[in-house]
Amino acid sequence: MVKRKCAKSTITEIAKRAKVSVATVSRAFSGHPYVKDELRGKIFKLARELDYTPKASGSREQSTIGVIINASKRKKLSMGIFESTMLKELINEIYYRNLNLEIITEVNHCDLEKKFIKAAIILGEHKEEAGSFCSKWPGTSFITVNNYIEGCYLVASDHKDSARQAIEYLISKGHKKIGFLGSLLESWGVKQRFEGYKEALAENSIKSSRDYVKFTNGSEAVESILKIARFSPSAILVCGENMSARANYALYLAGNKVPDDISIITYEDSNVSKYIFPPNTTMCQDFAHLASLAVDRAVEIINGNPSDDKNIFIKDQLIERESVKDLTF
Repeated sequence: MVKRKCAKSTITEIAKRAKVSVATVSRAFSGHPYVKDELRGKIFKLARELDYTPKASGSREQSTIGVIINASKRKKLSMGIFESTMLKELINEIYYRNLNLEIITEVNHCDLEKKFIKAAIILGEHKEEAGSFCSKWPGTSFITVNNYIEGCYLVASDHKDSARQAIEYLISKGHKKIGFLGSLLESWGVKQRFEGYKEALAENSIKSSRDYVKFTNGSEAVESILKIARFSPSAILVCGENMSARANYALYLAGNKVPDDISIITYEDSNVSKYIFPPNTTMCQDFAHLASLAVDRAVEIINGNPSDDKNIFIKDQLIERESVKDLTF
């Protein structure tokens, strides 16, 4: 059995290799301003090579998981319903497991290195190019949730299957003229849902129409749903938790009664979907399960036992309510 070196001997070894005192190494780890950035970077690199992680301040040592979220130029958090719900679930999961949480934004990405964060969970779309996180911060492994980034672990809802489920449900109710409203097509999840939509139609010998398809940001959802409604589809799949209320409002403005004039399936917003009139039939993501799987991955990485399986997908659930009309009668 190979014995691990104690923290004292390891920090001494870092000091010897860096040709500085142990006190200087300690100052570098604590963020002391007197340590130059070049030397601090050298010490951090040596620490990673020796698999040394400084102890967190406090009475006990805990593992720290980073959670990377978007922030606007004004340094305000920028989160939709998905991001805010997932962050809540991740906080619950990390707290339940007695782990530390470090919130990372575009402003403090460097904390990944400074605080020796071995695993970080990425929420939402980011400006970083594919693989950029991995190349910039080689000491950290990344887990993305519902957003594929090359080189990262992925935990996601099966978006393609989710859209297929929704369309097949509508078809089973006699619908053939089915519209699709999604957020901007650059999003990986929206691309997957659109593929599922097209595949379900094709497999049921139903031709898709460009008139029935729109991609939009949340603020323009009302206008987009009105454009689709002008071509009189019998049903619309609205993809995005943040667009359900806007879509229902747009149909109301157009004088379309749900589900008598037009049927609608949205994505579950627990604060809205069952309270809209009529209550919406939805596709529901299991946010708690996604959070649990993401934290599982992070813990495996921290413990030095990362999984060989890079991608994990889970199924969405269809919740049947009152927004879809049965045309088979």
